[in-house]
Amino acid sequence: MLLRGAEPTVALALFLVCLSSLLPFLWSLLVLQALAGIMWRPWIVIGIRREQVETAVTKAAGMVRLKTERTDAAFTLTGIGTAHVTSFGPWLHLVGFRIRRTKKLVLFQNVLRKTIQNYTLSP
Repeated sequence: MLLRGAEPTVALALFLVCLSSLLPFLWSLLVLQALAGIMWRPWIVIGIRREQVETAVTKAAGMVRLKTERTDAAFTLTGIGTAHVTSFGPWLHLVGFRIRRTKKLVLFQNVLRKTIQNYTLSP
């Protein structure tokens, strides 16, 4: 399952609201979470392994003719920015983008979305 756009931000906000009912000082985390959601627009990927997410980023970049350089958890996409993959478990990952808004970025994100959805549909 892929949550993108506002859905990951809302999902995390709902989790923090539920947690804040137990610990009131966590309300301040909602402000930080809202700022991070607005700035990085993360995607949440549930149900596939980290290797599959990394392979999907590499494949999507190749399909739109972007050169990639891989560091530990980041992929530098030549000409448009970086994509970061952070794992919170074997089946839960956060994909964040620090990228300039271009037509090539929109194409890359659409291809990446379709590639990730194909992984979740395959057995």
